[in-house]
Amino acid sequence: MTSSNTSQVKLWTKDFILVLCANMCFYTASFLIIATIGKYLTQMNAPSVYISLSLATIAMGAFFMRFIAGNLLDIVGRRKMTFIGAFALLFCYLSYFFVGLNAMVVIRTINGVAWGIVGTAMATICTDVTPKEHRGDGLGFFAVSSVFCMAFSPMIAIIIYNKLDFTVIRILAVVFQLIAILCLVNINIPKIALRKVETGHGIFNIKDMIEK
Repeated sequence: MTSSNTSQVKLWTKDFILVLCANMCFYTASFLIIATIGKYLTQMNAPSVYISLSLATIAMGAFFMRFIAGNLLDIVGRRKMTFIGAFALLFCYLSYFFVGLNAMVVIRTINGVAWGIVGTAMATICTDVTPKEHRGDGLGFFAVSSVFCMAFSPMIAIIIYNKLDFTVIRILAVVFQLIAILCLVNINIPKIALRKVETGHGIFNIKDMIEK
């Protein structure tokens, strides 16, 4: 395609802008909690081992979920899996208002699994809604939006926590998560032909998760 034709293809469409907004809200909500949960548990007099587990389980949940999230997006569908992950995150943020220390590790694990789904899904959706003529630009802006939130959200979270308390952090996480879901509702996610699971292989076929 010539450069003149490429310039006529718009990158900043409604769907692309909403993808960036949703992604930034997901990251902001997540890192508001990540940056302050350790300090909150310390003030709750939780054992150090318990605090370490609460911080580690989210990372482990997200890590292992990413191995199968890509498969699930192709089998279950982009929109369905994204909303499953988004509402699971919302459930986790709401749970921080009433769960005790004993349930915190479980909630953090669910948080990690949901984050693994959403993180993989949003990158995939960004690729789907970005015109192929601007694929590099689009994915570049998407990456910058993620890094921006990862860099500044923890700093803002600590400032808010020191001046106010963890309750405000929890409220902000829920608000940003709701905004992200609202953005998702209005994104026209392209429909794809769902991949059928081969008989005898199952969804979690190791060959589909790892290429030689």
